[in-house]
Amino acid sequence: MAAASPSAAWAVGYTGSIYATTDAGATWTSQTSGTTYNLWGVDFPTATNGWAVGESGAILGTSTGGTTWTPQTSGILSALYAVDFVDASYGWAGGASGVIRFTPDGGATWQAETSG
Repeated sequence: MAAASPSAAWAVGYTGSIYATTDAGATWTSQTSGTTYNLWGVDFPTATNGWAVGESGAILGTSTGGTTWTPQTSGILSALYAVDFVDASYGWAGGASGVIRFTPDGGATWQAETSG
């Protein structure tokens, strides 16, 4: 789960499910992800910019608060379990077997980083 403010948050899960709340969790609304992959991680550094990651290297991005989600190319087939952005441009995704992907451009490109 990721929260962009005290009232706005998102949760992800099985078969591409994404849920959002704008009232601190009193109600949740399903969002259409466009994928059937299980999603394991989500991050929203702002109320509109967010990313979700999951099975088979799946990375989805949104600049509309989740109204629309766009698949992004990770370049891997390993599961990604977590994603973290420091702002709308710079982010990292981590997953199985020490896989790390980095983007300096809001998810337009993702490059490998070594985990050691």
